[in-house]
Amino acid sequence: MMTSSKTKLRVGLIGCGGIFRLSHLPSYQALTHLASIVAVCDPYDPNRIEAGTSLGLDAGACFKDPGAMLREMALDVCVIATPHHLHREQLLAVAQAGVDCICEKPLVLENGDLLDVEAAFRAAGKDCSVVHNYLYTSGMQAALAELQGETPYFAQTRAVFSKAFPAPLNDWRFDRSAGGGALNDTCYHEIYLTEALMRSPVSEVQARVQSARFGRSADDLVEIQFTHANGRGSNFIVGWCLPSPGGEHFITVYGDDRSWRVAGRGRGLTRFDRIEGSWQDVVSTKESEAQPRQVMHGHFGFFEAAFGALL
Repeated sequence: MMTSSKTKLRVGLIGCGGIFRLSHLPSYQALTHLASIVAVCDPYDPNRIEAGTSLGLDAGACFKDPGAMLREMALDVCVIATPHHLHREQLLAVAQAGVDCICEKPLVLENGDLLDVEAAFRAAGKDCSVVHNYLYTSGMQAALAELQGETPYFAQTRAVFSKAFPAPLNDWRFDRSAGGGALNDTCYHEIYLTEALMRSPVSEVQARVQSARFGRSADDLVEIQFTHANGRGSNFIVGWCLPSPGGEHFITVYGDDRSWRVAGRGRGLTRFDRIEGSWQDVVSTKESEAQPRQVMHGHFGFFEAAFGALL
């Protein structure tokens, strides 16, 4: 990436809903030395007005239409935080405007869409990144540091909890055509975390994806067996329909002499030593949960790294 002469990024936001309020906004407010939010866009009036007010923007910097924002504002980067099925068209619009982009996961829903987006940003000579925020939680950062030089031979992942039943009719996350489902909306995080912990990308997939409980078009139960490029394996069970006390989110990675369990997508980390024969805390879950939400969920660390890389 070329070094920029900019001292601060001019950022435009597309989508000002829940994830913006809970994690993006406090991250931006803590990173004003790297980026200034100069425009927001959301078709829903309350979201747009609240975001503009929170960021101290005047009405002329608050848009209903992404195209209008891209035409009228001088931007260095756009952040997209909208429902999954909207990403493709918004990404292509950002690329056509010649602006770098950061997009919440998943980038797009189909392989063909991914090729179109990649070609558009390459043609524009601009960068596009997807938000992998949980890589920046304290537990994941500690795990990645400890796994330097290690080659785990297997990983097990479990992310199970119970969503409201019956599934709300107005919740797009239960609609397959909108990009909903346990695979896209939940398991996505576990996949990139496992690839990072196994230190090898996925090369082969065997999976069963089904709507076992909710009877909606989106899946609510996912079972996956991965083979990684280095020949090692990992398996997953991810479900929205598997009640568990408090829910279960953990990835256990097995090495020759030591093993690690990342809990809550990095809220905690424990290590097993074969000689000692016991598990010990490396990162305490209680300590992590006492942090601000954007730090606990990794958005602060992600945006700090992403904005820094774009400057």
